[in-house]
Amino acid sequence: MQFGGMQPSQMMALQQHTMNQMQQHQVPLQQQQQQQWGGPFSPPAPPAAVPVAPPADMELKNVIERIADYVTKNGPQFVDVVREKHPNDPKFAFLSGGEG
Repeated sequence: MQFGGMQPSQMMALQQHTMNQMQQHQVPLQQQQQQQWGGPFSPPAPPAAVPVAPPADMELKNVIERIADYVTKNGPQFVDVVREKHPNDPKFAFLSGGEG
């Protein structure tokens, strides 16, 4: 019996060729994932936590804690608002990577 003008042996050969092509493309993808993930099914490692010592200045520590509370309530965009409203205030320099 013919299917689409092809003999069964031709259909089988086409299916085998298609499977081979799929496998050839799948192997590099798996290798790429293994290189990125460290294994075929390993998720990326979480970032390492870097301990940060609290500031010695208690007033600065209180400012940082208050900002952190506001960020948890209002979202990270709150930091941008503080930066915009107090660009030259040394009390908020820690928000821009400076010393507190």
